[in-house]
Amino acid sequence: SAECPNCPHNSVRHFCWWNRYVATPIQTHGNSYGGRRAMILLKHKVLRSVILRRTKKGRAADLALPPRIVSLRRDSLDIREADYYESLYSESQAQFNTYVQAGTVMNNYAHIFDLLTRLRQAVDHPYLVVYSKTASLRGETEADAEHVQQVCGLCNDLADDPVVTNCGHAFCKACLFDSSASKFVAKCPTCSIPLTVDFTANEGAGNRTSKTTIKGFKSSSILNRIQLDEFQSSTKIEAL
Repeated sequence: SAECPNCPHNSVRHFCWWNRYVATPIQTHGNSYGGRRAMILLKHKVLRSVILRRTKKGRAADLALPPRIVSLRRDSLDIREADYYESLYSESQAQFNTYVQAGTVMNNYAHIFDLLTRLRQAVDHPYLVVYSKTASLRGETEADAEHVQQVCGLCNDLADDPVVTNCGHAFCKACLFDSSASKFVAKCPTCSIPLTVDFTANEGAGNRTSKTTIKGFKSSSILNRIQLDEFQSSTKIEAL
């Protein structure tokens, strides 16, 4: 065998250190046996030398951040906000006591978290609770609620001007129209069954229930549910 021109060893004794001790063991054994030893070697012998962890404390001179000043301020809710919060608190407490009496507190932790979230939102602004999606669904009739709760199979959001195909899947009218226009044969995006749907079936109903939306915001945005002409500020907003 020929000798290496750069060292006294034979060429057959040359090998790739990375492949022998790191890459091949990890690819062969994964996270066990030789693969685990290769990962430890990679961490301590390679990564520790090449990775530089920078913190704000270590780079304070470069960042030149001003000193942080924390100031505490106490504000009181006005009569309208306080009355709404107390009413919501009593309602939430009654619901929580129902879970306690039934012994199902641990089974309803998600609902309890929702109750706490509503209380925090009420402190920020009552509109966050009054005009939330949950509140709007509670105020709808059963037929309207089914209409609102339909989720588009393309954008995975609440269907805007929903269209239901012959196979029972719901889509936004615009999403389904754009999807069908790009294909030679229109098929359901969910199950690939040929579509037979009338895009003008609920056009009249859509025009009757349509509402002007604010440019730059989705139709499901809370800003499109608030009566902006009668908007009232809150203590939290005025404190900003």
